[in-house]
Amino acid sequence: MPPCGQVDPTDPQSPIRCEIVPEMNTGETFGVRGVVTNRTNEAWDQDPIALQVDIDGNGQFLGSQETAFTQRPIMKDGEATFEYNWSWYSQYAAGTYGVRVDFTNNAYYFTGNSTNLAKTGAYINVSVVGTTQFQMTSVPRLYRNTTTVIEARLLDNSLQPIRQAPVTWTWSYDGRSGTNYTDDLGTFAIPFEINPEDALGNYSLQFEYEGNRLRKGNVDSQSVWVVSRTYVSVIHLMKTLDSLVTDGTSPHR
Repeated sequence: MPPCGQVDPTDPQSPIRCEIVPEMNTGETFGVRGVVTNRTNEAWDQDPIALQVDIDGNGQFLGSQETAFTQRPIMKDGEATFEYNWSWYSQYAAGTYGVRVDFTNNAYYFTGNSTNLAKTGAYINVSVVGTTQFQMTSVPRLYRNTTTVIEARLLDNSLQPIRQAPVTWTWSYDGRSGTNYTDDLGTFAIPFEINPEDALGNYSLQFEYEGNRLRKGNVDSQSVWVVSRTYVSVIHLMKTLDSLVTDGTSPHR
């Protein structure tokens, strides 16, 4: 018997099922193949079969967005067969999704006997491991003897913010590092101080997110210039006469 537990291991409130939940990566594709029979085990190809995915996680399979394919079974070697493929494109966030294959008109079909009816359909849960990325929201120049706030966002493959996640940063000039946490928008801010004696030049600021059970980690770096302000002061202003006219009038420039 398969192990029993939460369908989504990251959510203790998720339903408990006794099944093996396969794990896939963003961008991968799974296939579904099967046959359809009636109660007397005869091939049944009279009604379309749909592949559906519970995208919003509400436990229901409704609408065209959650219905991938719909077609009647194909008779092959005396069997009513169906075969579908589904790809986890980048717009699908990491998580555990319910997958169902069932009649499109499932209200007209039941399994079991007349005293104990059960709904039709084959169900499985699939966990999708997503990717992550850093997005710079400010790329300032860093001035010596000042403190500047550098901001960036941590997003998943569906461009949704990753909240309350630790991000480790490292400054290439002197190796200083720290850990900051993202907010509800996935944004983290680093107050960055450049000392008066720090050398000018182009350096890198590295970000690292280790990931979790359903999200892969990521390492990225941003090129940042350290510059110095310069000032020009006027010390003395001299007034000169370019020439004098010889007719006795006032001098001109």
